[in-house]
Amino acid sequence: TAYVSNLDILFVVDNTFSMYAEDYNGKKTRMSGVTADIKYMMEKLPGASFSLITFDKDSNVESPFTTDVSHIEVLLNILKALLVKWLIGIMIMIKSLNIMLN
Repeated sequence: TAYVSNLDILFVVDNTFSMYAEDYNGKKTRMSGVTADIKYMMEKLPGASFSLITFDKDSNVESPFTTDVSHIEVLLNILKALLVKWLIGIMIMIKSLNIMLN
């Protein structure tokens, strides 16, 4: 792996519920595939600058361009955790509605 400078890579990540479909490489989530691919690219392109934008109904700049890959990795982990919490909240709401309707 050669050191790369003067290279800016912009990652644009879907941050919707669909990213938790388990259809990536067998039974893994799409988000785990995106995370693995981003980490692979950052590993193979040391010295490059990376930026992270997420989108759902809106887009958000999660990180401006940086060479600090650990910062991008932390943001990816936070995104996964937030989506899991959102999913758990939806499941609780559905279960509550089912109890009320039955």
